[in-house]
Amino acid sequence: MGLNNDVCSFDDKMESVSRMDRLLSIKEAMEILGLGRATLYEMCRTRQIKQVRVGRRVLIPESAVKEFVSSRTVPVME
Repeated sequence: MGLNNDVCSFDDKMESVSRMDRLLSIKEAMEILGLGRATLYEMCRTRQIKQVRVGRRVLIPESAVKEFVSSRTVPVME
């Protein structure tokens, strides 16, 4: 039996994984943002910040933290 052309090679899969966002724990995101645990969970609950749920675990994509900070950054007045 030959390999199906639809099947990705191991290298293709690893390249795809390397392009994925790093997922931060709530604790890591709290430290980066300087927020408390309850505040960050509330932001997740109200969808103010993107999140990934794996079972009961809540993880925050690194890009979501960057987006959150960028969207709330006040420009400097000249």
